[in-house]
Amino acid sequence: MSSEGSQAQTADWLLDRGPRELELLFRAIVFHPSVPILIADNDRKNLDASVGAAKLLGLSRDKIIDKRIDDLAAPGFKPEIASLWSAFLEQGEQNGMLRLAGPDGTLWDVE
Repeated sequence: MSSEGSQAQTADWLLDRGPRELELLFRAIVFHPSVPILIADNDRKNLDASVGAAKLLGLSRDKIIDKRIDDLAAPGFKPEIASLWSAFLEQGEQNGMLRLAGPDGTLWDVE
């Protein structure tokens, strides 16, 4: 098969199956039990949470999804959340630490 034919076949496969395969790969990475990840909207409301995030926070995924990031932040860190989130939305990315608190008061510094 020519490389042109192979490229066309690959393009057809990507159009047909690519989005679904990428979603499966994304979910396999994000929802791996050892990876704590929160997915939030522009208003800081959690849209989804990995199994690892639920384990870390000591909450079910359903309880996490009902909360905003502010609700999970350590009390002393909450005043900074709005300005950090605004900067994140403006810049499109952000690195640093965030201090979260579980329902029992346990604190975690997360990246």
